[in-house]
Amino acid sequence: MAPLALRAHFYRIGSHFPLLVALFCLGSVLSSGFPSAELWRISALVALGLWSLGARFRARAIILLFLEATVFVSLGGWNYQRGANERAFPQGSLGSLSQGESLLQGLIVEAPEIRPDGVRFPLHVERVLWGEKGIQGKRILVSVKVSGYELKYGDRIRTRLKLRDLEPRRNPGGFDWQAVLLRRGIEATGFLEDADRILLVGRAKGKPLMQQMEDLRWKLASTINRELPSPARGLLLALVTGHSSAVEKELRNAFSSLGLSHLLAISGLHFGLVVLWTHGMLRLMAGRVPSLYLLLPMDRILWLVSLPFLAAYAAMAGAAPSVKRAFVMVVALSLAFAMSRTRKLYHALALAAFVILIWDPKEIMELSFQLSFVAVMGLVYLLPAIAEWFRRKDPLMALEKRGLISVWARRVLLAAATTVAATVATFPIAVNNFHLVPILAVPANLLMVPAAGWVVLPLALAGGFLLFIWEPGGMEILWVAAWMADWISRSCSWLAHWAPKIYLPSLRPWEIGAFYLSLVALARLGRSRWALPLLVCSLASFPLSWGMEWVSQRMHPKLRVHFISVGNGASCLIETPDGRSVLIDGGGSHDPSFDVGSMHVAPVLWERRWTSIQRVILTHPHPDHMNGLPFILKAFRVKEGVWDNGDRPMNWDYLRFWDAAMNSGWEPQSLCGGAKWTLGDVEMEFIHPPCGGLRRQGIPKSRLANENSLVVRISLGKASFLIASDIGKDTEARLAAMGNITSTVLVVPHHGSRTSSSDVFLDAVRPLFAVFSAKAGQKGLAHPDVREKYERRGIDTFHTGEDGMVSFETDGRVLEIETYLSRRKKTVEIP
Repeated sequence: MAPLALRAHFYRIGSHFPLLVALFCLGSVLSSGFPSAELWRISALVALGLWSLGARFRARAIILLFLEATVFVSLGGWNYQRGANERAFPQGSLGSLSQGESLLQGLIVEAPEIRPDGVRFPLHVERVLWGEKGIQGKRILVSVKVSGYELKYGDRIRTRLKLRDLEPRRNPGGFDWQAVLLRRGIEATGFLEDADRILLVGRAKGKPLMQQMEDLRWKLASTINRELPSPARGLLLALVTGHSSAVEKELRNAFSSLGLSHLLAISGLHFGLVVLWTHGMLRLMAGRVPSLYLLLPMDRILWLVSLPFLAAYAAMAGAAPSVKRAFVMVVALSLAFAMSRTRKLYHALALAAFVILIWDPKEIMELSFQLSFVAVMGLVYLLPAIAEWFRRKDPLMALEKRGLISVWARRVLLAAATTVAATVATFPIAVNNFHLVPILAVPANLLMVPAAGWVVLPLALAGGFLLFIWEPGGMEILWVAAWMADWISRSCSWLAHWAPKIYLPSLRPWEIGAFYLSLVALARLGRSRWALPLLVCSLASFPLSWGMEWVSQRMHPKLRVHFISVGNGASCLIETPDGRSVLIDGGGSHDPSFDVGSMHVAPVLWERRWTSIQRVILTHPHPDHMNGLPFILKAFRVKEGVWDNGDRPMNWDYLRFWDAAMNSGWEPQSLCGGAKWTLGDVEMEFIHPPCGGLRRQGIPKSRLANENSLVVRISLGKASFLIASDIGKDTEARLAAMGNITSTVLVVPHHGSRTSSSDVFLDAVRPLFAVFSAKAGQKGLAHPDVREKYERRGIDTFHTGEDGMVSFETDGRVLEIETYLSRRKKTVEIP
């Protein structure tokens, strides 16, 4: 190729550099499903084929374009797998950790994360004095429930704690906490009740430069945490030092429901506000010396002078990956402004993404990376198109002097357009991860972003830096910032209480593609001939996709029964052939800070594309069956009613369930033995408890609630499912004496504990398959002797803690079984 042609070719590569970086990102995502050997083999074959075509035919420009695309996709895949290999851990290095305690010594390698009631930090284990020897040299995540605020980066500590394996995702649609921790290099977790069990061995053992930065950051964070009241304390810690977990759970939920979660996690928004605020102040000061603008290109210089202030904020915010990512992105955009390359913002953004992915290839899988870059891309692409709508059409009208009201009205409209552009651009990602549509996002952002970004953040940063020089003056400024932060927190809580909440199911990949094509067409409307047809086709694909999904869900000729993995609890989703859904129990936890309904049950329903449930049933009012239901009743529309077993204790857990049911429009009704529902071809029989419930009659009071549990038998053709809930051996004997309880699938009573699964009961049920609904390992309720009893009888068993969600599908003659975590599949013909 001639030198001139080469220069033209490389210029063309530079002109579509953002597209090549997008292909690089695509290769990173795709490579997670391909082994590296296969990826390189496929890429080499495609590249060789394209090159030979380019040499044979004259269509070299098109062929070279495809060749470049192939190369960048391959490079993205190689880069991602390089990062994966760097963090690959030896197989079997930890295996299954025992439940005993270990005494170990380690170094705190990241600044402890401040939480409302304690701290959490990664610990590099240097020595294991006794216990799990395989953990030596590894990194674990230690959570301290009470206190621990005096711990900081570089501390060498000795402690005794229980180690736990990372929890994998056991249900479709759920949050993959194990993948997130593995990307951070963490291989296990540990828990301490309070910091009194930690012995401080040494201080300042970290990297020297980072140690100095983190010591200053720790001093500021500990001062804010100690001196300022809640909820202002949590918001200031999130804005200034990056401790977003310091915000109370209720306040975090309020910010999320208003579309303000981006304020609590330091991102490009915070760095952008710091740059704009610093640039504005410097410009105001430079404006007092007009001669500077005659001698120097001050606009460019001021953008460069703003960068040290940006670096100081990055040091104050910590060394978290999200902070580094936001810093690189905003520096790239600031340099584009400093070089007067405002038409090359796409290139600056692409360069920032490219640098970050080369630095840490795993960033492509982080939600904050996706949200940050998609939001900025939305601003760069959509904001000019939106601003065009407000521009005066007549050029002569632009010369007219505008009134103060007109100027501020246009500024408010521009701020609203900015919020709309960022919200719309990130909508599919937010829906697939949070499922909550913030109805009041625009007005909430118009009120709270200026208050937090232009008042609280500058005051808090100024007070924080002054604190190191003159502590009384710094505290005074921090108290003013705290007063404003308290006002913001209380206003958000009040708005969130009255804001309507709409939850959406997961979007399919083709729907996400159609959504972004619609945005592209909308932005090009009136400027491109293809924009209107593309917009019409993209919008038409949504009702077509939803219609096909609706038909497949409601016209499916089979019964589907899903036993959701909820730990030591139970939850069952039934999907009937006529398109109805019934939820039996919602799991639950004794810990009020962990909502099983929102974390485990609701994601399954959203992944299955349910936004409403026909019927909800509570088998008995115990936390492991009931505490997940309040969120389900709030997030999903219940069409036909809510039922329980008639046992209604006056305790806090049941009152929460009752209140949620009443708010959903249904007062719980009682079910008892003898009731029968017909849902199309599916029959649901309630065979226990007797109406009026069991009396004590020799049954201890502690077991009476379990013995009164609803027992449900679901049948279609030859297939039947017996959900025995938490009944014990006394009730099992009564049911066996009744007869006619033979079932194909049995949900093992009381999660497989030794108080149930008597021989007389198993002889009466004669199941082919049994499902244990419990945690995996020694903390699970499934007793080894009980599991062995089922295996001796030749019953094929499944365990939600080990297999994940267990799904059965049947037409009444053939039963298909599939598990989510263990990927077991089986198809049997029912005798």
